Amino acid sequence: MLRAILFDLDNTLILFDEARFSREYFRRIKTLFADLMPADTFRKRLITATHALLQNNGEMTNAEYFIRAFNEQSANRRDKLWRRFLHFYETV
Repeated sequence: MLRAILFDLDNTLILFDEARFSREYFRRIKTLFADLMPADTFRKRLITATHALLQNNGEMTNAEYFIRAFNEQSANRRDKLWRRFLHFYETV
């Protein structure tokens, strides 16, 4: 029987290398978006949209809030961008 779910939000239980994770994550994900925007633009949008999640007041899901923030400067590409993110998380 499941009694508890523990979240290691401050990295004290599993102690993984966050800098290494970030480098590897970006190296892998940026290739999926290379035809839509330069890597530097993608990185800036990814960081900005992730930080924007702190402003989400709960009126929408974090997924919706993220893609809206990420898509702010990409007219009419929201669905295409979101499908790419989903593809990455489902396959990589």
